[in-house]
Amino acid sequence: MKKVFIVGGTSGFGLSLAKKFNLDHEVTVCGRKKYPIFNGVACDMLNISENIFQEHNPDIVINNAFDKKDYIKSYQGSLNVLKSALSFFKLKGSGTIINVNSICGISPDPKDPDYAAAKYALRGYSDSIAAEAFQKNIKIINLYPRAMATGMNIGRPDFNELIDPDEVAEFVVMMTKSKSFYISSIQFDRINK
Repeated sequence: MKKVFIVGGTSGFGLSLAKKFNLDHEVTVCGRKKYPIFNGVACDMLNISENIFQEHNPDIVINNAFDKKDYIKSYQGSLNVLKSALSFFKLKGSGTIINVNSICGISPDPKDPDYAAAKYALRGYSDSIAAEAFQKNIKIINLYPRAMATGMNIGRPDFNELIDPDEVAEFVVMMTKSKSFYISSIQFDRINK
């Protein structure tokens, strides 16, 4: 059974991912507090190191944590998770890193330039190391969803029209099972009705 380690898996899209992967993977979620299910561990994305991955030995690391109150910390944390997972998978000899980015990492949002800058930076770093990682049998997949119907977006007048996080999570699980192709980036957009 493959092992999945989700940083930021205790709520929102991360929790949707944990539930979908848990159907046929061993799942560990990492959040600010220890989550009571899914083999939960408490961690801070700024302090994650290769050691936590060695302890849990995942095949897939999902880099999903983000703090809307501190964009710089969020970018630094996302970068730290990415670097630590890459270092671990180089020693292991293979693995998959999934960065949960945002559509703002492709098309900036003038209403939230700090958020867009953090997401652009994650995209730039990921794209810069992806080719070398692939040569070492490490896949880096970047997800670029538009706004999802999660707690992060409660209060938006269009909340009921936002992307269903469970549907995206189901697709991500299916995508990781493919042996005949590798997706490096995928954009999730909503259907305008």
